[in-house]
Amino acid sequence: LERDPSTSAYYPLSPDALRAIDAIEYITNHLKQDEEYKMYRDDWKYVAMIIDRLLLYVFFGITVGGTCGILFSAPYVFQGVDQRAELQRLIHLYKNGGEI
Repeated sequence: LERDPSTSAYYPLSPDALRAIDAIEYITNHLKQDEEYKMYRDDWKYVAMIIDRLLLYVFFGITVGGTCGILFSAPYVFQGVDQRAELQRLIHLYKNGGEI
């Protein structure tokens, strides 16, 4: 079996060509690793976004619930208050040195 000498695949490679091949392999491996790193980073960004959204809903629910709880448990929120009677009571307590 005789090889065709006109094809460059059968010629021995020079040291410069071998170094170039090594450099190309290094660059290719680096690009693959970089792409894999970006893929993992994007996955973690997505997970962080989901957790962030969940915590936003929890915070919003607790804030609204707490605010409603405080407002609805306040005394006299749905009742009319006689302001003069309350002022007279406070003045009486103040003059007598009592505590409110």
